[in-house]
Parts: sequence; C-alpha cells; structure tokens
Amino acid sequence: MQAAVAIVSLVLALAVFALWLAAMNSRGIVISKFGPRGFEVMCNGRLMAIWLYRGYPSATPISHTSGDSSQRHVWGSPRYEYAGEGGGGGGTFFVLNHFSGHTNYRHRRGANDFQVTWNAYGMPVWLPFVVFTIFPLYWFIVPLRAARRRARRRRLGLCETCGYDLRESSDRCPECGSDIAATAGRKPTPHAASSPR
Repeated sequence: MQAAVAIVSLVLALAVFALWLAAMNSRGIVISKFGPRGFEVMCNGRLMAIWLYRGYPSATPISHTSGDSSQRHVWGSPRYEYAGEGGGGGGTFFVLNHFSGHTNYRHRRGANDFQVTWNAYGMPVWLPFVVFTIFPLYWFIVPLRAARRRARRRRLGLCETCGYDLRESSDRCPECGSDIAATAGRKPTPHAASSPR
C-alpha cells in the first residue's frame, strides 16, 4: 500500500513538473474540462490555480490552450455568450488561496440562460511539487536508514531489532525476543559493549 501511494505521489509530482515546463515554454497553459462537474487547471510558470465547476449543461472533452485566461469566458459559443460573474468570498491559509463565485451565461436567442458555480484554489507552483515529492522520498529514505542501522548492529554483535548486546545469547534476544539464529556465534568488535544502541 505504501509503495502504491509513493508511486502515485511520484507520478503527480512529475505531472506538476511537466505542467510547469509547458507553462514556461508557452507563457502559460490552461487545461479545461467542462461539464456538470468540470475543472480547469491554469499555470503561468509561477502560480497554479485549480477551478472546480458545477452546472455546465453539457460535457466537453479535455482541451488545453496557451496563455493564462480561463476558457469559461468563451464557453458555449456561438449558442451562449458570457454574461458576467460574481464572487462569493474566499480566504487565505499560508500560501494557499481559496475563492468562490459564479458565472452567468446568456442564450443568444433568449432561452435557457444558466449559471455555473465554482471554487478556485491558487498556490505557488512549487507547493504541489513539494507535497507530492515528500512521500516518495520518505518511503525511500526510511527503509534505507533502517537497513543501515540493522547492518551496523549486526556488525557489532547487537540485536538488529533493539540493539541489545547478544554476546551471551544464542537463540533469542533476551530484551525483545527476536530470533537471532542468523547472527548467533558472530563475534562483536572490541568496542561493541560501549557502542550506543
């Protein structure tokens, strides 16, 4: 399970990095998917914004464009036209910004006007990259440190699990009960008794 989470996190980190590269090369990039539940990801190389939409009457395929302007302003042409929008509030936590609001659309022939609501989250582009990179690094570093600790204890004639001195033991560690048959008879170095556990 931890390996799966680490792999997914690494893939997301690479996706954010690829998005940043694309934004830097094209002076911004916008990825859009509209529908009853839609989204939009915008990145200009420094900042990233994720928009979550509700209320579009029909779904559209995922598309991407260059620049940093939302595609909701041109959605539905030629049947619908953008008719303004309003904000409903928001807030800031650390470097994460949240704001909500709605966008109005007018049917060009006077029928089926509708409103879309949205929530938007803005952040520096480095934030999701760092967040998605932490767990893969943790998943790699912790087992590596544990393996080095076990090897050191084995070399010194100590219990690999708890670090207890095994010079007078044969089958199991008297401290934690771990099986020590694999290390039985191994002679510790002269400074083993004074080495920290």
